[in-house]
Parts: sequence; structure tokens; C-alpha cells
Amino acid sequence: GGAYTEIRADGVVTDGDSSGGTSDIASVGATYVASAGGFSGTLALLDDGSIAIGTQVQQSDVREACTGAPVPSACLTASYPFGSGDAPAGDDRFTRRFAVVNLATAGPGAPFLADCIARDRAISILSGIPAGAQLTASFTATDRAGTTTTATALPPAAIAASTFACSGDPCLCCYLRFGVVDGPCLGLAGLVGPAAPAGLCH
Repeated sequence: GGAYTEIRADGVVTDGDSSGGTSDIASVGATYVASAGGFSGTLALLDDGSIAIGTQVQQSDVREACTGAPVPSACLTASYPFGSGDAPAGDDRFTRRFAVVNLATAGPGAPFLADCIARDRAISILSGIPAGAQLTASFTATDRAGTTTTATALPPAAIAASTFACSGDPCLCCYLRFGVVDGPCLGLAGLVGPAAPAGLCH
């Protein structure tokens, strides 16, 4: 686990030409620019109740899509569905939630934070926007006739430094931070198995 920046962009969007219960709005988007790191792009805002709109393939090397219990018989690379973060559907409030991860942890631990977020929060992830950057966004809405309206830019969002946390097995947690079982990890308890009955860090 750990800490990261989560941003929610939403706004109420209506069109006077809508009639008969059918919305005349074709699309709503947020265009964002980061003050550092050269990041920019566009995200679709949806009024869909956060149904799945895509999947994110796990980043860690440990395959997490396992079958069989209590001992898994097979494990495959997991894919985590994500949605817009909108709730409820059909209330004219168009939403997009996403996570910003800029973890600087050495070793193989960093991908686990992104995987935890993708699995537990079911939102998309932007990686690499540096800590301290300001993320500025503006909304655009387009109706079915192709007319686009742009809203005033939103207040900037501050991007914090992501952090990594691990507990339960000192040797494994140290390995996830540094990628080695010697050096700072030498002598720590944990990672006990048939090949290392005293623990891999011993």
C-alpha cells in the first residue's frame, strides 16, 4: 500500500435542446496540463454510474489472477477493470476520478502500489507527474450537432509525492524497497521456505 494523489473532476452539464428524456450532449471532456514534467492530455467525463470502461494490466511481476484454494493451481497476469468514478448515472453530473502515482521507491516494490490502487479503487492511473506539480484542467462539452462549449479553467490541483508502505514480513518488505536480500536487508526475519529455512535475508 501507500499514499498517492487522487483527483475528482466533475461538473453538471445540461443542454436546452434535449427532449423526450434523450440528452443532446454527445461528450464531456477535461483537458489537463501539468506545470512540470511535460504531461498533458484529455480524459472523458461520464454520467454512467461508473460502469467499466477499460482495464489496466497489473504492473508487478507477481501474477495475481490465481485459481485454486487454499494453494493456487495456476496464476495469470491480472487485469483490473476501471470506470469513470461517477455515481449515480443519469443525474447530469459528469465525472472522472483518477490516481496520480509518482513513486520513487527503488527495487521491485513500486508496481504494487499502482496494482493496489487499480484493484481497490477501480480508477485509471496517470504515472510520472512529479511531486509539487500543479495540474490545471478545463472542461469542454459537445452536443450532437457538434457545438462545443468550453468552461472556465478549474483551480489547479497540487500533486503530492507518492509513498510506499509494507508490513508483515520484514525481509520481503526490505526486498521490495531495495531489490536485494543483503545490504540493508541482511539479518531481517521473514521469507522462510524450503530453500531458506532460516529466512532468505539470513
